Parts: sequence; structure tokens; C-alpha cells
Amino acid sequence: MKKTALSIAFIGIFLSACDDSNSKSVQTAASTAHIKTSDITAISTSTIRFSAPGITSANADKVTAIKANFGEVNIDQATAEMTFKAYASAVNNPLSAEIIAAQHDYKFEISYQVDNTIYTL
Repeated sequence: MKKTALSIAFIGIFLSACDDSNSKSVQTAASTAHIKTSDITAISTSTIRFSAPGITSANADKVTAIKANFGEVNIDQATAEMTFKAYASAVNNPLSAEIIAAQHDYKFEISYQVDNTIYTL
């Protein structure tokens, strides 16, 4: 009984000493957005360009964690527009790139982070 009471007292003191009021946690919000067909500019048969939510010319260089379910995504720092290539340059075989795109039914999904907000298109 004394060991249990001592353990409870120790845990209580330990937990009360853990004052996290000074800790700085970063809150990250998530946002799902859709782009309209009218917002998309076709560059070639496999490349499109569009303005992405949350990206401006002032913060284009601060966009991080850019990912796509297939293909390749880049941001033009001058115009703050996003460019999506359906077939990544790193893929040596265009047929394998076509298979990957077909597996996703040619519906791309792009996620990226601007400041503390994660966007998914």
C-alpha cells in the first residue's frame, strides 16, 4: 500500500511539474480545394498550368511538401502558378508513366503546404 501511495504521489508531482504553458506548438490547418476547368491552361498534351489556392508571388518560394499521386509538380516563382506534368521527367519509360496515371484514372491529387496550412487539390 505504501508503494502504491508513493507511486501515485510521485506521478502527481511529476505531472504537475510538466507545465506546458510555455511550449510553442504549431497548429496546422488542412484545406481541400478544387480547381475549375476554366482556371486550367493547357501547355501541352501532358502539361497544365493553373493558379493554386494559397500561393501568391510573395509566398511562392515558401511552399513546401509538394506531392502528387503521379506526375511532377513545380511552382513558377515569378507567376506563382503551379505546373503539373502528367509524366514525371524521372520516369525513363513513358509506358510505365502511362500505367501509373491510368491506375489513378488520370485524376491527379496534389498536396502542398503554405505557412501552417496544408492544401489538397
